[in-house]
Amino acid sequence: MSKKKKSDVKLKKAEEKKEKQLSKSQNRYLKELKREGVEEILKTVENFDLNSRSDDLEIQCSIIQSERPTPRISSSYNIHPISGELIIFGGEYYDGKEAKCFHDLYKWNIDKNEWKQVVISNNKLSSNYSGGPKPRCSHQAVIFNECLYIHGGEYSTENQFYHFRDLWRLNLKNYTWQEIKTTGLSPTPRSGHRMVVWRHFFVVFGGFHDTVRETRYFNDIHILDTKTLHWVRIDSSKYESCPSPRSGVQMVLCSNSDRIFIYGGYSKIRDNSKNSVGKTHSDCWFLDMKPFLSEGKLPTWERVSKKGTPPSARSGSTIIGYKNQCIIFGGVFDQDDELGLNLNSTFYNDLYIFEINNRRWYEIELSNSKTKLESHGDNQSKMNDSNLFEDVESPKKDELCNINHLDNFDLSEKLSNTKNKLSKVITEQSSSNSIISNDNKLIDTKVNYFGKYSEIILIDSPLPRINCGMFLRGNFVYIYGGLFESGKKTITLDDCWCFNILKKDEWVCVLPLSMKSQEWADSDSNTESDLSSECPSSSTENYYLGEESDISEFEHELNETEQSELSKKAVEEVIKKYHLDDSNKTPFLGESMRDFFMRTKAYWVNLVMSEETGVIMSEKDVSRNAFGLAQERVEKIKTYMNLVGKFEDNQTKCEN
Repeated sequence: MSKKKKSDVKLKKAEEKKEKQLSKSQNRYLKELKREGVEEILKTVENFDLNSRSDDLEIQCSIIQSERPTPRISSSYNIHPISGELIIFGGEYYDGKEAKCFHDLYKWNIDKNEWKQVVISNNKLSSNYSGGPKPRCSHQAVIFNECLYIHGGEYSTENQFYHFRDLWRLNLKNYTWQEIKTTGLSPTPRSGHRMVVWRHFFVVFGGFHDTVRETRYFNDIHILDTKTLHWVRIDSSKYESCPSPRSGVQMVLCSNSDRIFIYGGYSKIRDNSKNSVGKTHSDCWFLDMKPFLSEGKLPTWERVSKKGTPPSARSGSTIIGYKNQCIIFGGVFDQDDELGLNLNSTFYNDLYIFEINNRRWYEIELSNSKTKLESHGDNQSKMNDSNLFEDVESPKKDELCNINHLDNFDLSEKLSNTKNKLSKVITEQSSSNSIISNDNKLIDTKVNYFGKYSEIILIDSPLPRINCGMFLRGNFVYIYGGLFESGKKTITLDDCWCFNILKKDEWVCVLPLSMKSQEWADSDSNTESDLSSECPSSSTENYYLGEESDISEFEHELNETEQSELSKKAVEEVIKKYHLDDSNKTPFLGESMRDFFMRTKAYWVNLVMSEETGVIMSEKDVSRNAFGLAQERVEKIKTYMNLVGKFEDNQTKCEN
């Protein structure tokens, strides 16, 4: 047999083997889906084409020189696996009046302090969107096989709010974006979830989904096999013990292990006696993924007791894994008042380590670390803070620390310029009771920029904050950006700090704040008038809405206003004012009058009995009067229900 014929035979056998593998993979997948119902199987079979997934459109990008990005939070921060640059994608910024969501991507060479932007080479679409992942924040991003993967997140502005469930890949060699088409039971649209890489799998846990009227938190597990691009969902009902539904957990893969460490998180619990109340979780768990490698077995949950010195209750912390340690920074503790309407918040900038091997917590105390800042609702500083950091300049390239030479670096010399400027500005802006101490700390005994009765502002360590980026380069742990609140003001940070995890000696400022680029729009004075133009006031606080004139006026305004112009804030005001999130008083979307009454009959009967105390009525009369109250309620809120329904329909369209 000739060499050519032998080659053809080998090629034919290889193709047959590949077809058998694809067929085997498909059959195995369909068997798995039989438990999920016939409709899901049929839908999947129609769309199942493993060969077409690799042919998706690739979107080419260009790399240009850039300034540092504007302040933003809830971005993703990943280290480039080849160049060691920091990759920042997405995020949001709120100036007190307007919310912006980003989809730009930056690369930062930390050693040279050089910024570059990865720009999509496509000018055929709108000026706001040129392809690739849409603007988003609170998404997840991981590095795998020299690619950056982006999953989920949310888009939040004044007029629009929706969640994502898509998966995008950026090839970090040729910088091309590609939306990845997957099969199986992928995570529902969500943000605030967490995703880590384990072997060749992506593991997703938690998150939340907000539909204006209802916020749903998750505790399901989703696992993506990157070889087959197939999702598997593991519902919490399969476990006797597991973390409760939550978002914003701290989640990291333990080094050289099949275990995932999960700590904390946040959720809101509905209390019929008051508004939804926030719950800060402080429990710790191990998720052992090894059983998942055996066919038919599930990962196992194990609750971890808190030994040593664990962090105080908080949310919004950030975590990074280093060898057999989990390092946690910052966070906030929010305490609701008795009515669940206002928050008192305490922000932190402390550091904690969880040792994986001995399962014990330790607090890290650097020489120039910690303080806390308290934000007490409306108790804001009366000083003129708008120009507090106006004179603080970003350092020049030659003033920045080259992180590769920090061991032999004179910190005092390089940081003195920034410290002196900060001290000068803060001294000029502070009250007469504030002083600068010898160790460059601003001690304020009465009032300062961050709110009444705050304790200490440190200018040689990171300010207390939440939701900062956290990443690792060599033996150095970095934090970037974040957020803290001063009264009603939200301050978005864009500084970068690091410390040596081996020495644990002190913080080093790598990139100072650029606070002069921030402006806070004081919209308090306009809030009432803005809302009144979209939401008429009611003359009663009873369970029903008020007079017919209110309804007519609002209907007229809705006719004059395009749905796209109605703000999320206005819709939330309508829901809050007329209790549209109370399932006893409000039918579900699409629920008939009969079904609504049967579901809530006990509520309306109790209402009749409480209003007719001392009146003797038959059971039939009570039911008739109860139905009358329910019917009256539905008639009164029709217009408002339509408004909420339209807003939620728009959100659903964007998410699908």
